[in-house]
Amino acid sequence: MKQRILSFILGLMAGTVATTGFFAFAGGSRPGAPAPAPSGGNAGASVRSAGAADASSHADDPAALRQALEKRAAENRTLSDELSRARKALAKLGAKGPAAAAASASGQADADLPTAAPAAPDAEELRRQAAELSARIPELLAGHDGVGLLSILRKLAELGEAGFAAAADLAAKIVEDMRGEGKLRLDYRALLRTLSSEKMVPLLKFAISHDDGNASFRRLAVESLAWSDDPEVVTLLAERFGSEKNDRVAGEMASVLSNRHEPAATEALLAAFRTKTDRPDLRHTVLEALWDSDNPEVDRLVQDARYSDADPKVRELANLMALYRDPPAPGYLVTQIYPDSQASRLGLQSGDLIVRYNDVEISTGRTLGEETRKAGKDGDAVMVVVRQGRTMELRLKGSTIGIDGQVVKPKR
Repeated sequence: MKQRILSFILGLMAGTVATTGFFAFAGGSRPGAPAPAPSGGNAGASVRSAGAADASSHADDPAALRQALEKRAAENRTLSDELSRARKALAKLGAKGPAAAAASASGQADADLPTAAPAAPDAEELRRQAAELSARIPELLAGHDGVGLLSILRKLAELGEAGFAAAADLAAKIVEDMRGEGKLRLDYRALLRTLSSEKMVPLLKFAISHDDGNASFRRLAVESLAWSDDPEVVTLLAERFGSEKNDRVAGEMASVLSNRHEPAATEALLAAFRTKTDRPDLRHTVLEALWDSDNPEVDRLVQDARYSDADPKVRELANLMALYRDPPAPGYLVTQIYPDSQASRLGLQSGDLIVRYNDVEISTGRTLGEETRKAGKDGDAVMVVVRQGRTMELRLKGSTIGIDGQVVKPKR
């Protein structure tokens, strides 16, 4: 019976059995619906005829008629239970596809058949979908529909390799518009949110791995990967960093690598500094990225560079880093001098270490700020500065000095 009902339900799903067939098969009709016309050779008609004959044969015997009706009701309940179980069996088989369900109905498979994964689209189908999506881009660009273009970008990225090239090209167009006329009415944060999704990581990796792509988008791809939890990000950036031709992209890579604080990231930066002697701008970027690294090898590299590097800018930055990492005394390390300020008129330099201000030792940035305010705009002040091992006293007015910097302390 179960196999017959399951086969019947499969017939309903396939559209080969009329919807009134079940009620005939069950020996009755839908409440309030007219009885189906008899059909020669139909199993439902046979059951219905048998039920009618059974009832008419006891028309003159109420007790026998009641017993016959109770028997019929019990049979209907049994049939209903069978149908419920068949539906549950069919639900379990549904994930296995029509072929597996039909096999189970014919006794060739059972409910424990392993679930088959849906077939993935083949490469040709993915390329077709990518072409359809790409064909919509010109119209969206012409209509300045930035939101629609971001939707296309996400869909292309989700197609995998079949959509990566088109997605990267579209992303580059969006970036160029944002840097130019801004007709798409998209802000930087909206694009960054889209690219920072984990679903976009494969596209970002694709862009970084192809250095012939748009440099602006590749730089943005690196920045977006800074938020990714993908453990392969550091490995990819470390591998690509040394061979990256665009200094701005390389600078973004260095920034992301330095913020990861992983041995592989630091090693990649150190290796690039040692080997890229023909690219001083890149080596300068590497030093900036290593500014807060606690790797002892960085200390050795900085000491060597501050005295012997061929590039004066690299030497200057290395000297500043050496003072920051291990100054001769506690104080405020000057890293920037503002033009038309007291500092510029006094001849202060980047790398100068302010150790005292009006006889107060400078141990925090707040201390220096408080002391300059105490002196007042028209007050006089004396500032003690250490430069290259020499101590100097400078006289100035109170209030703003015109510098930026950082409080530092010796390691020992």
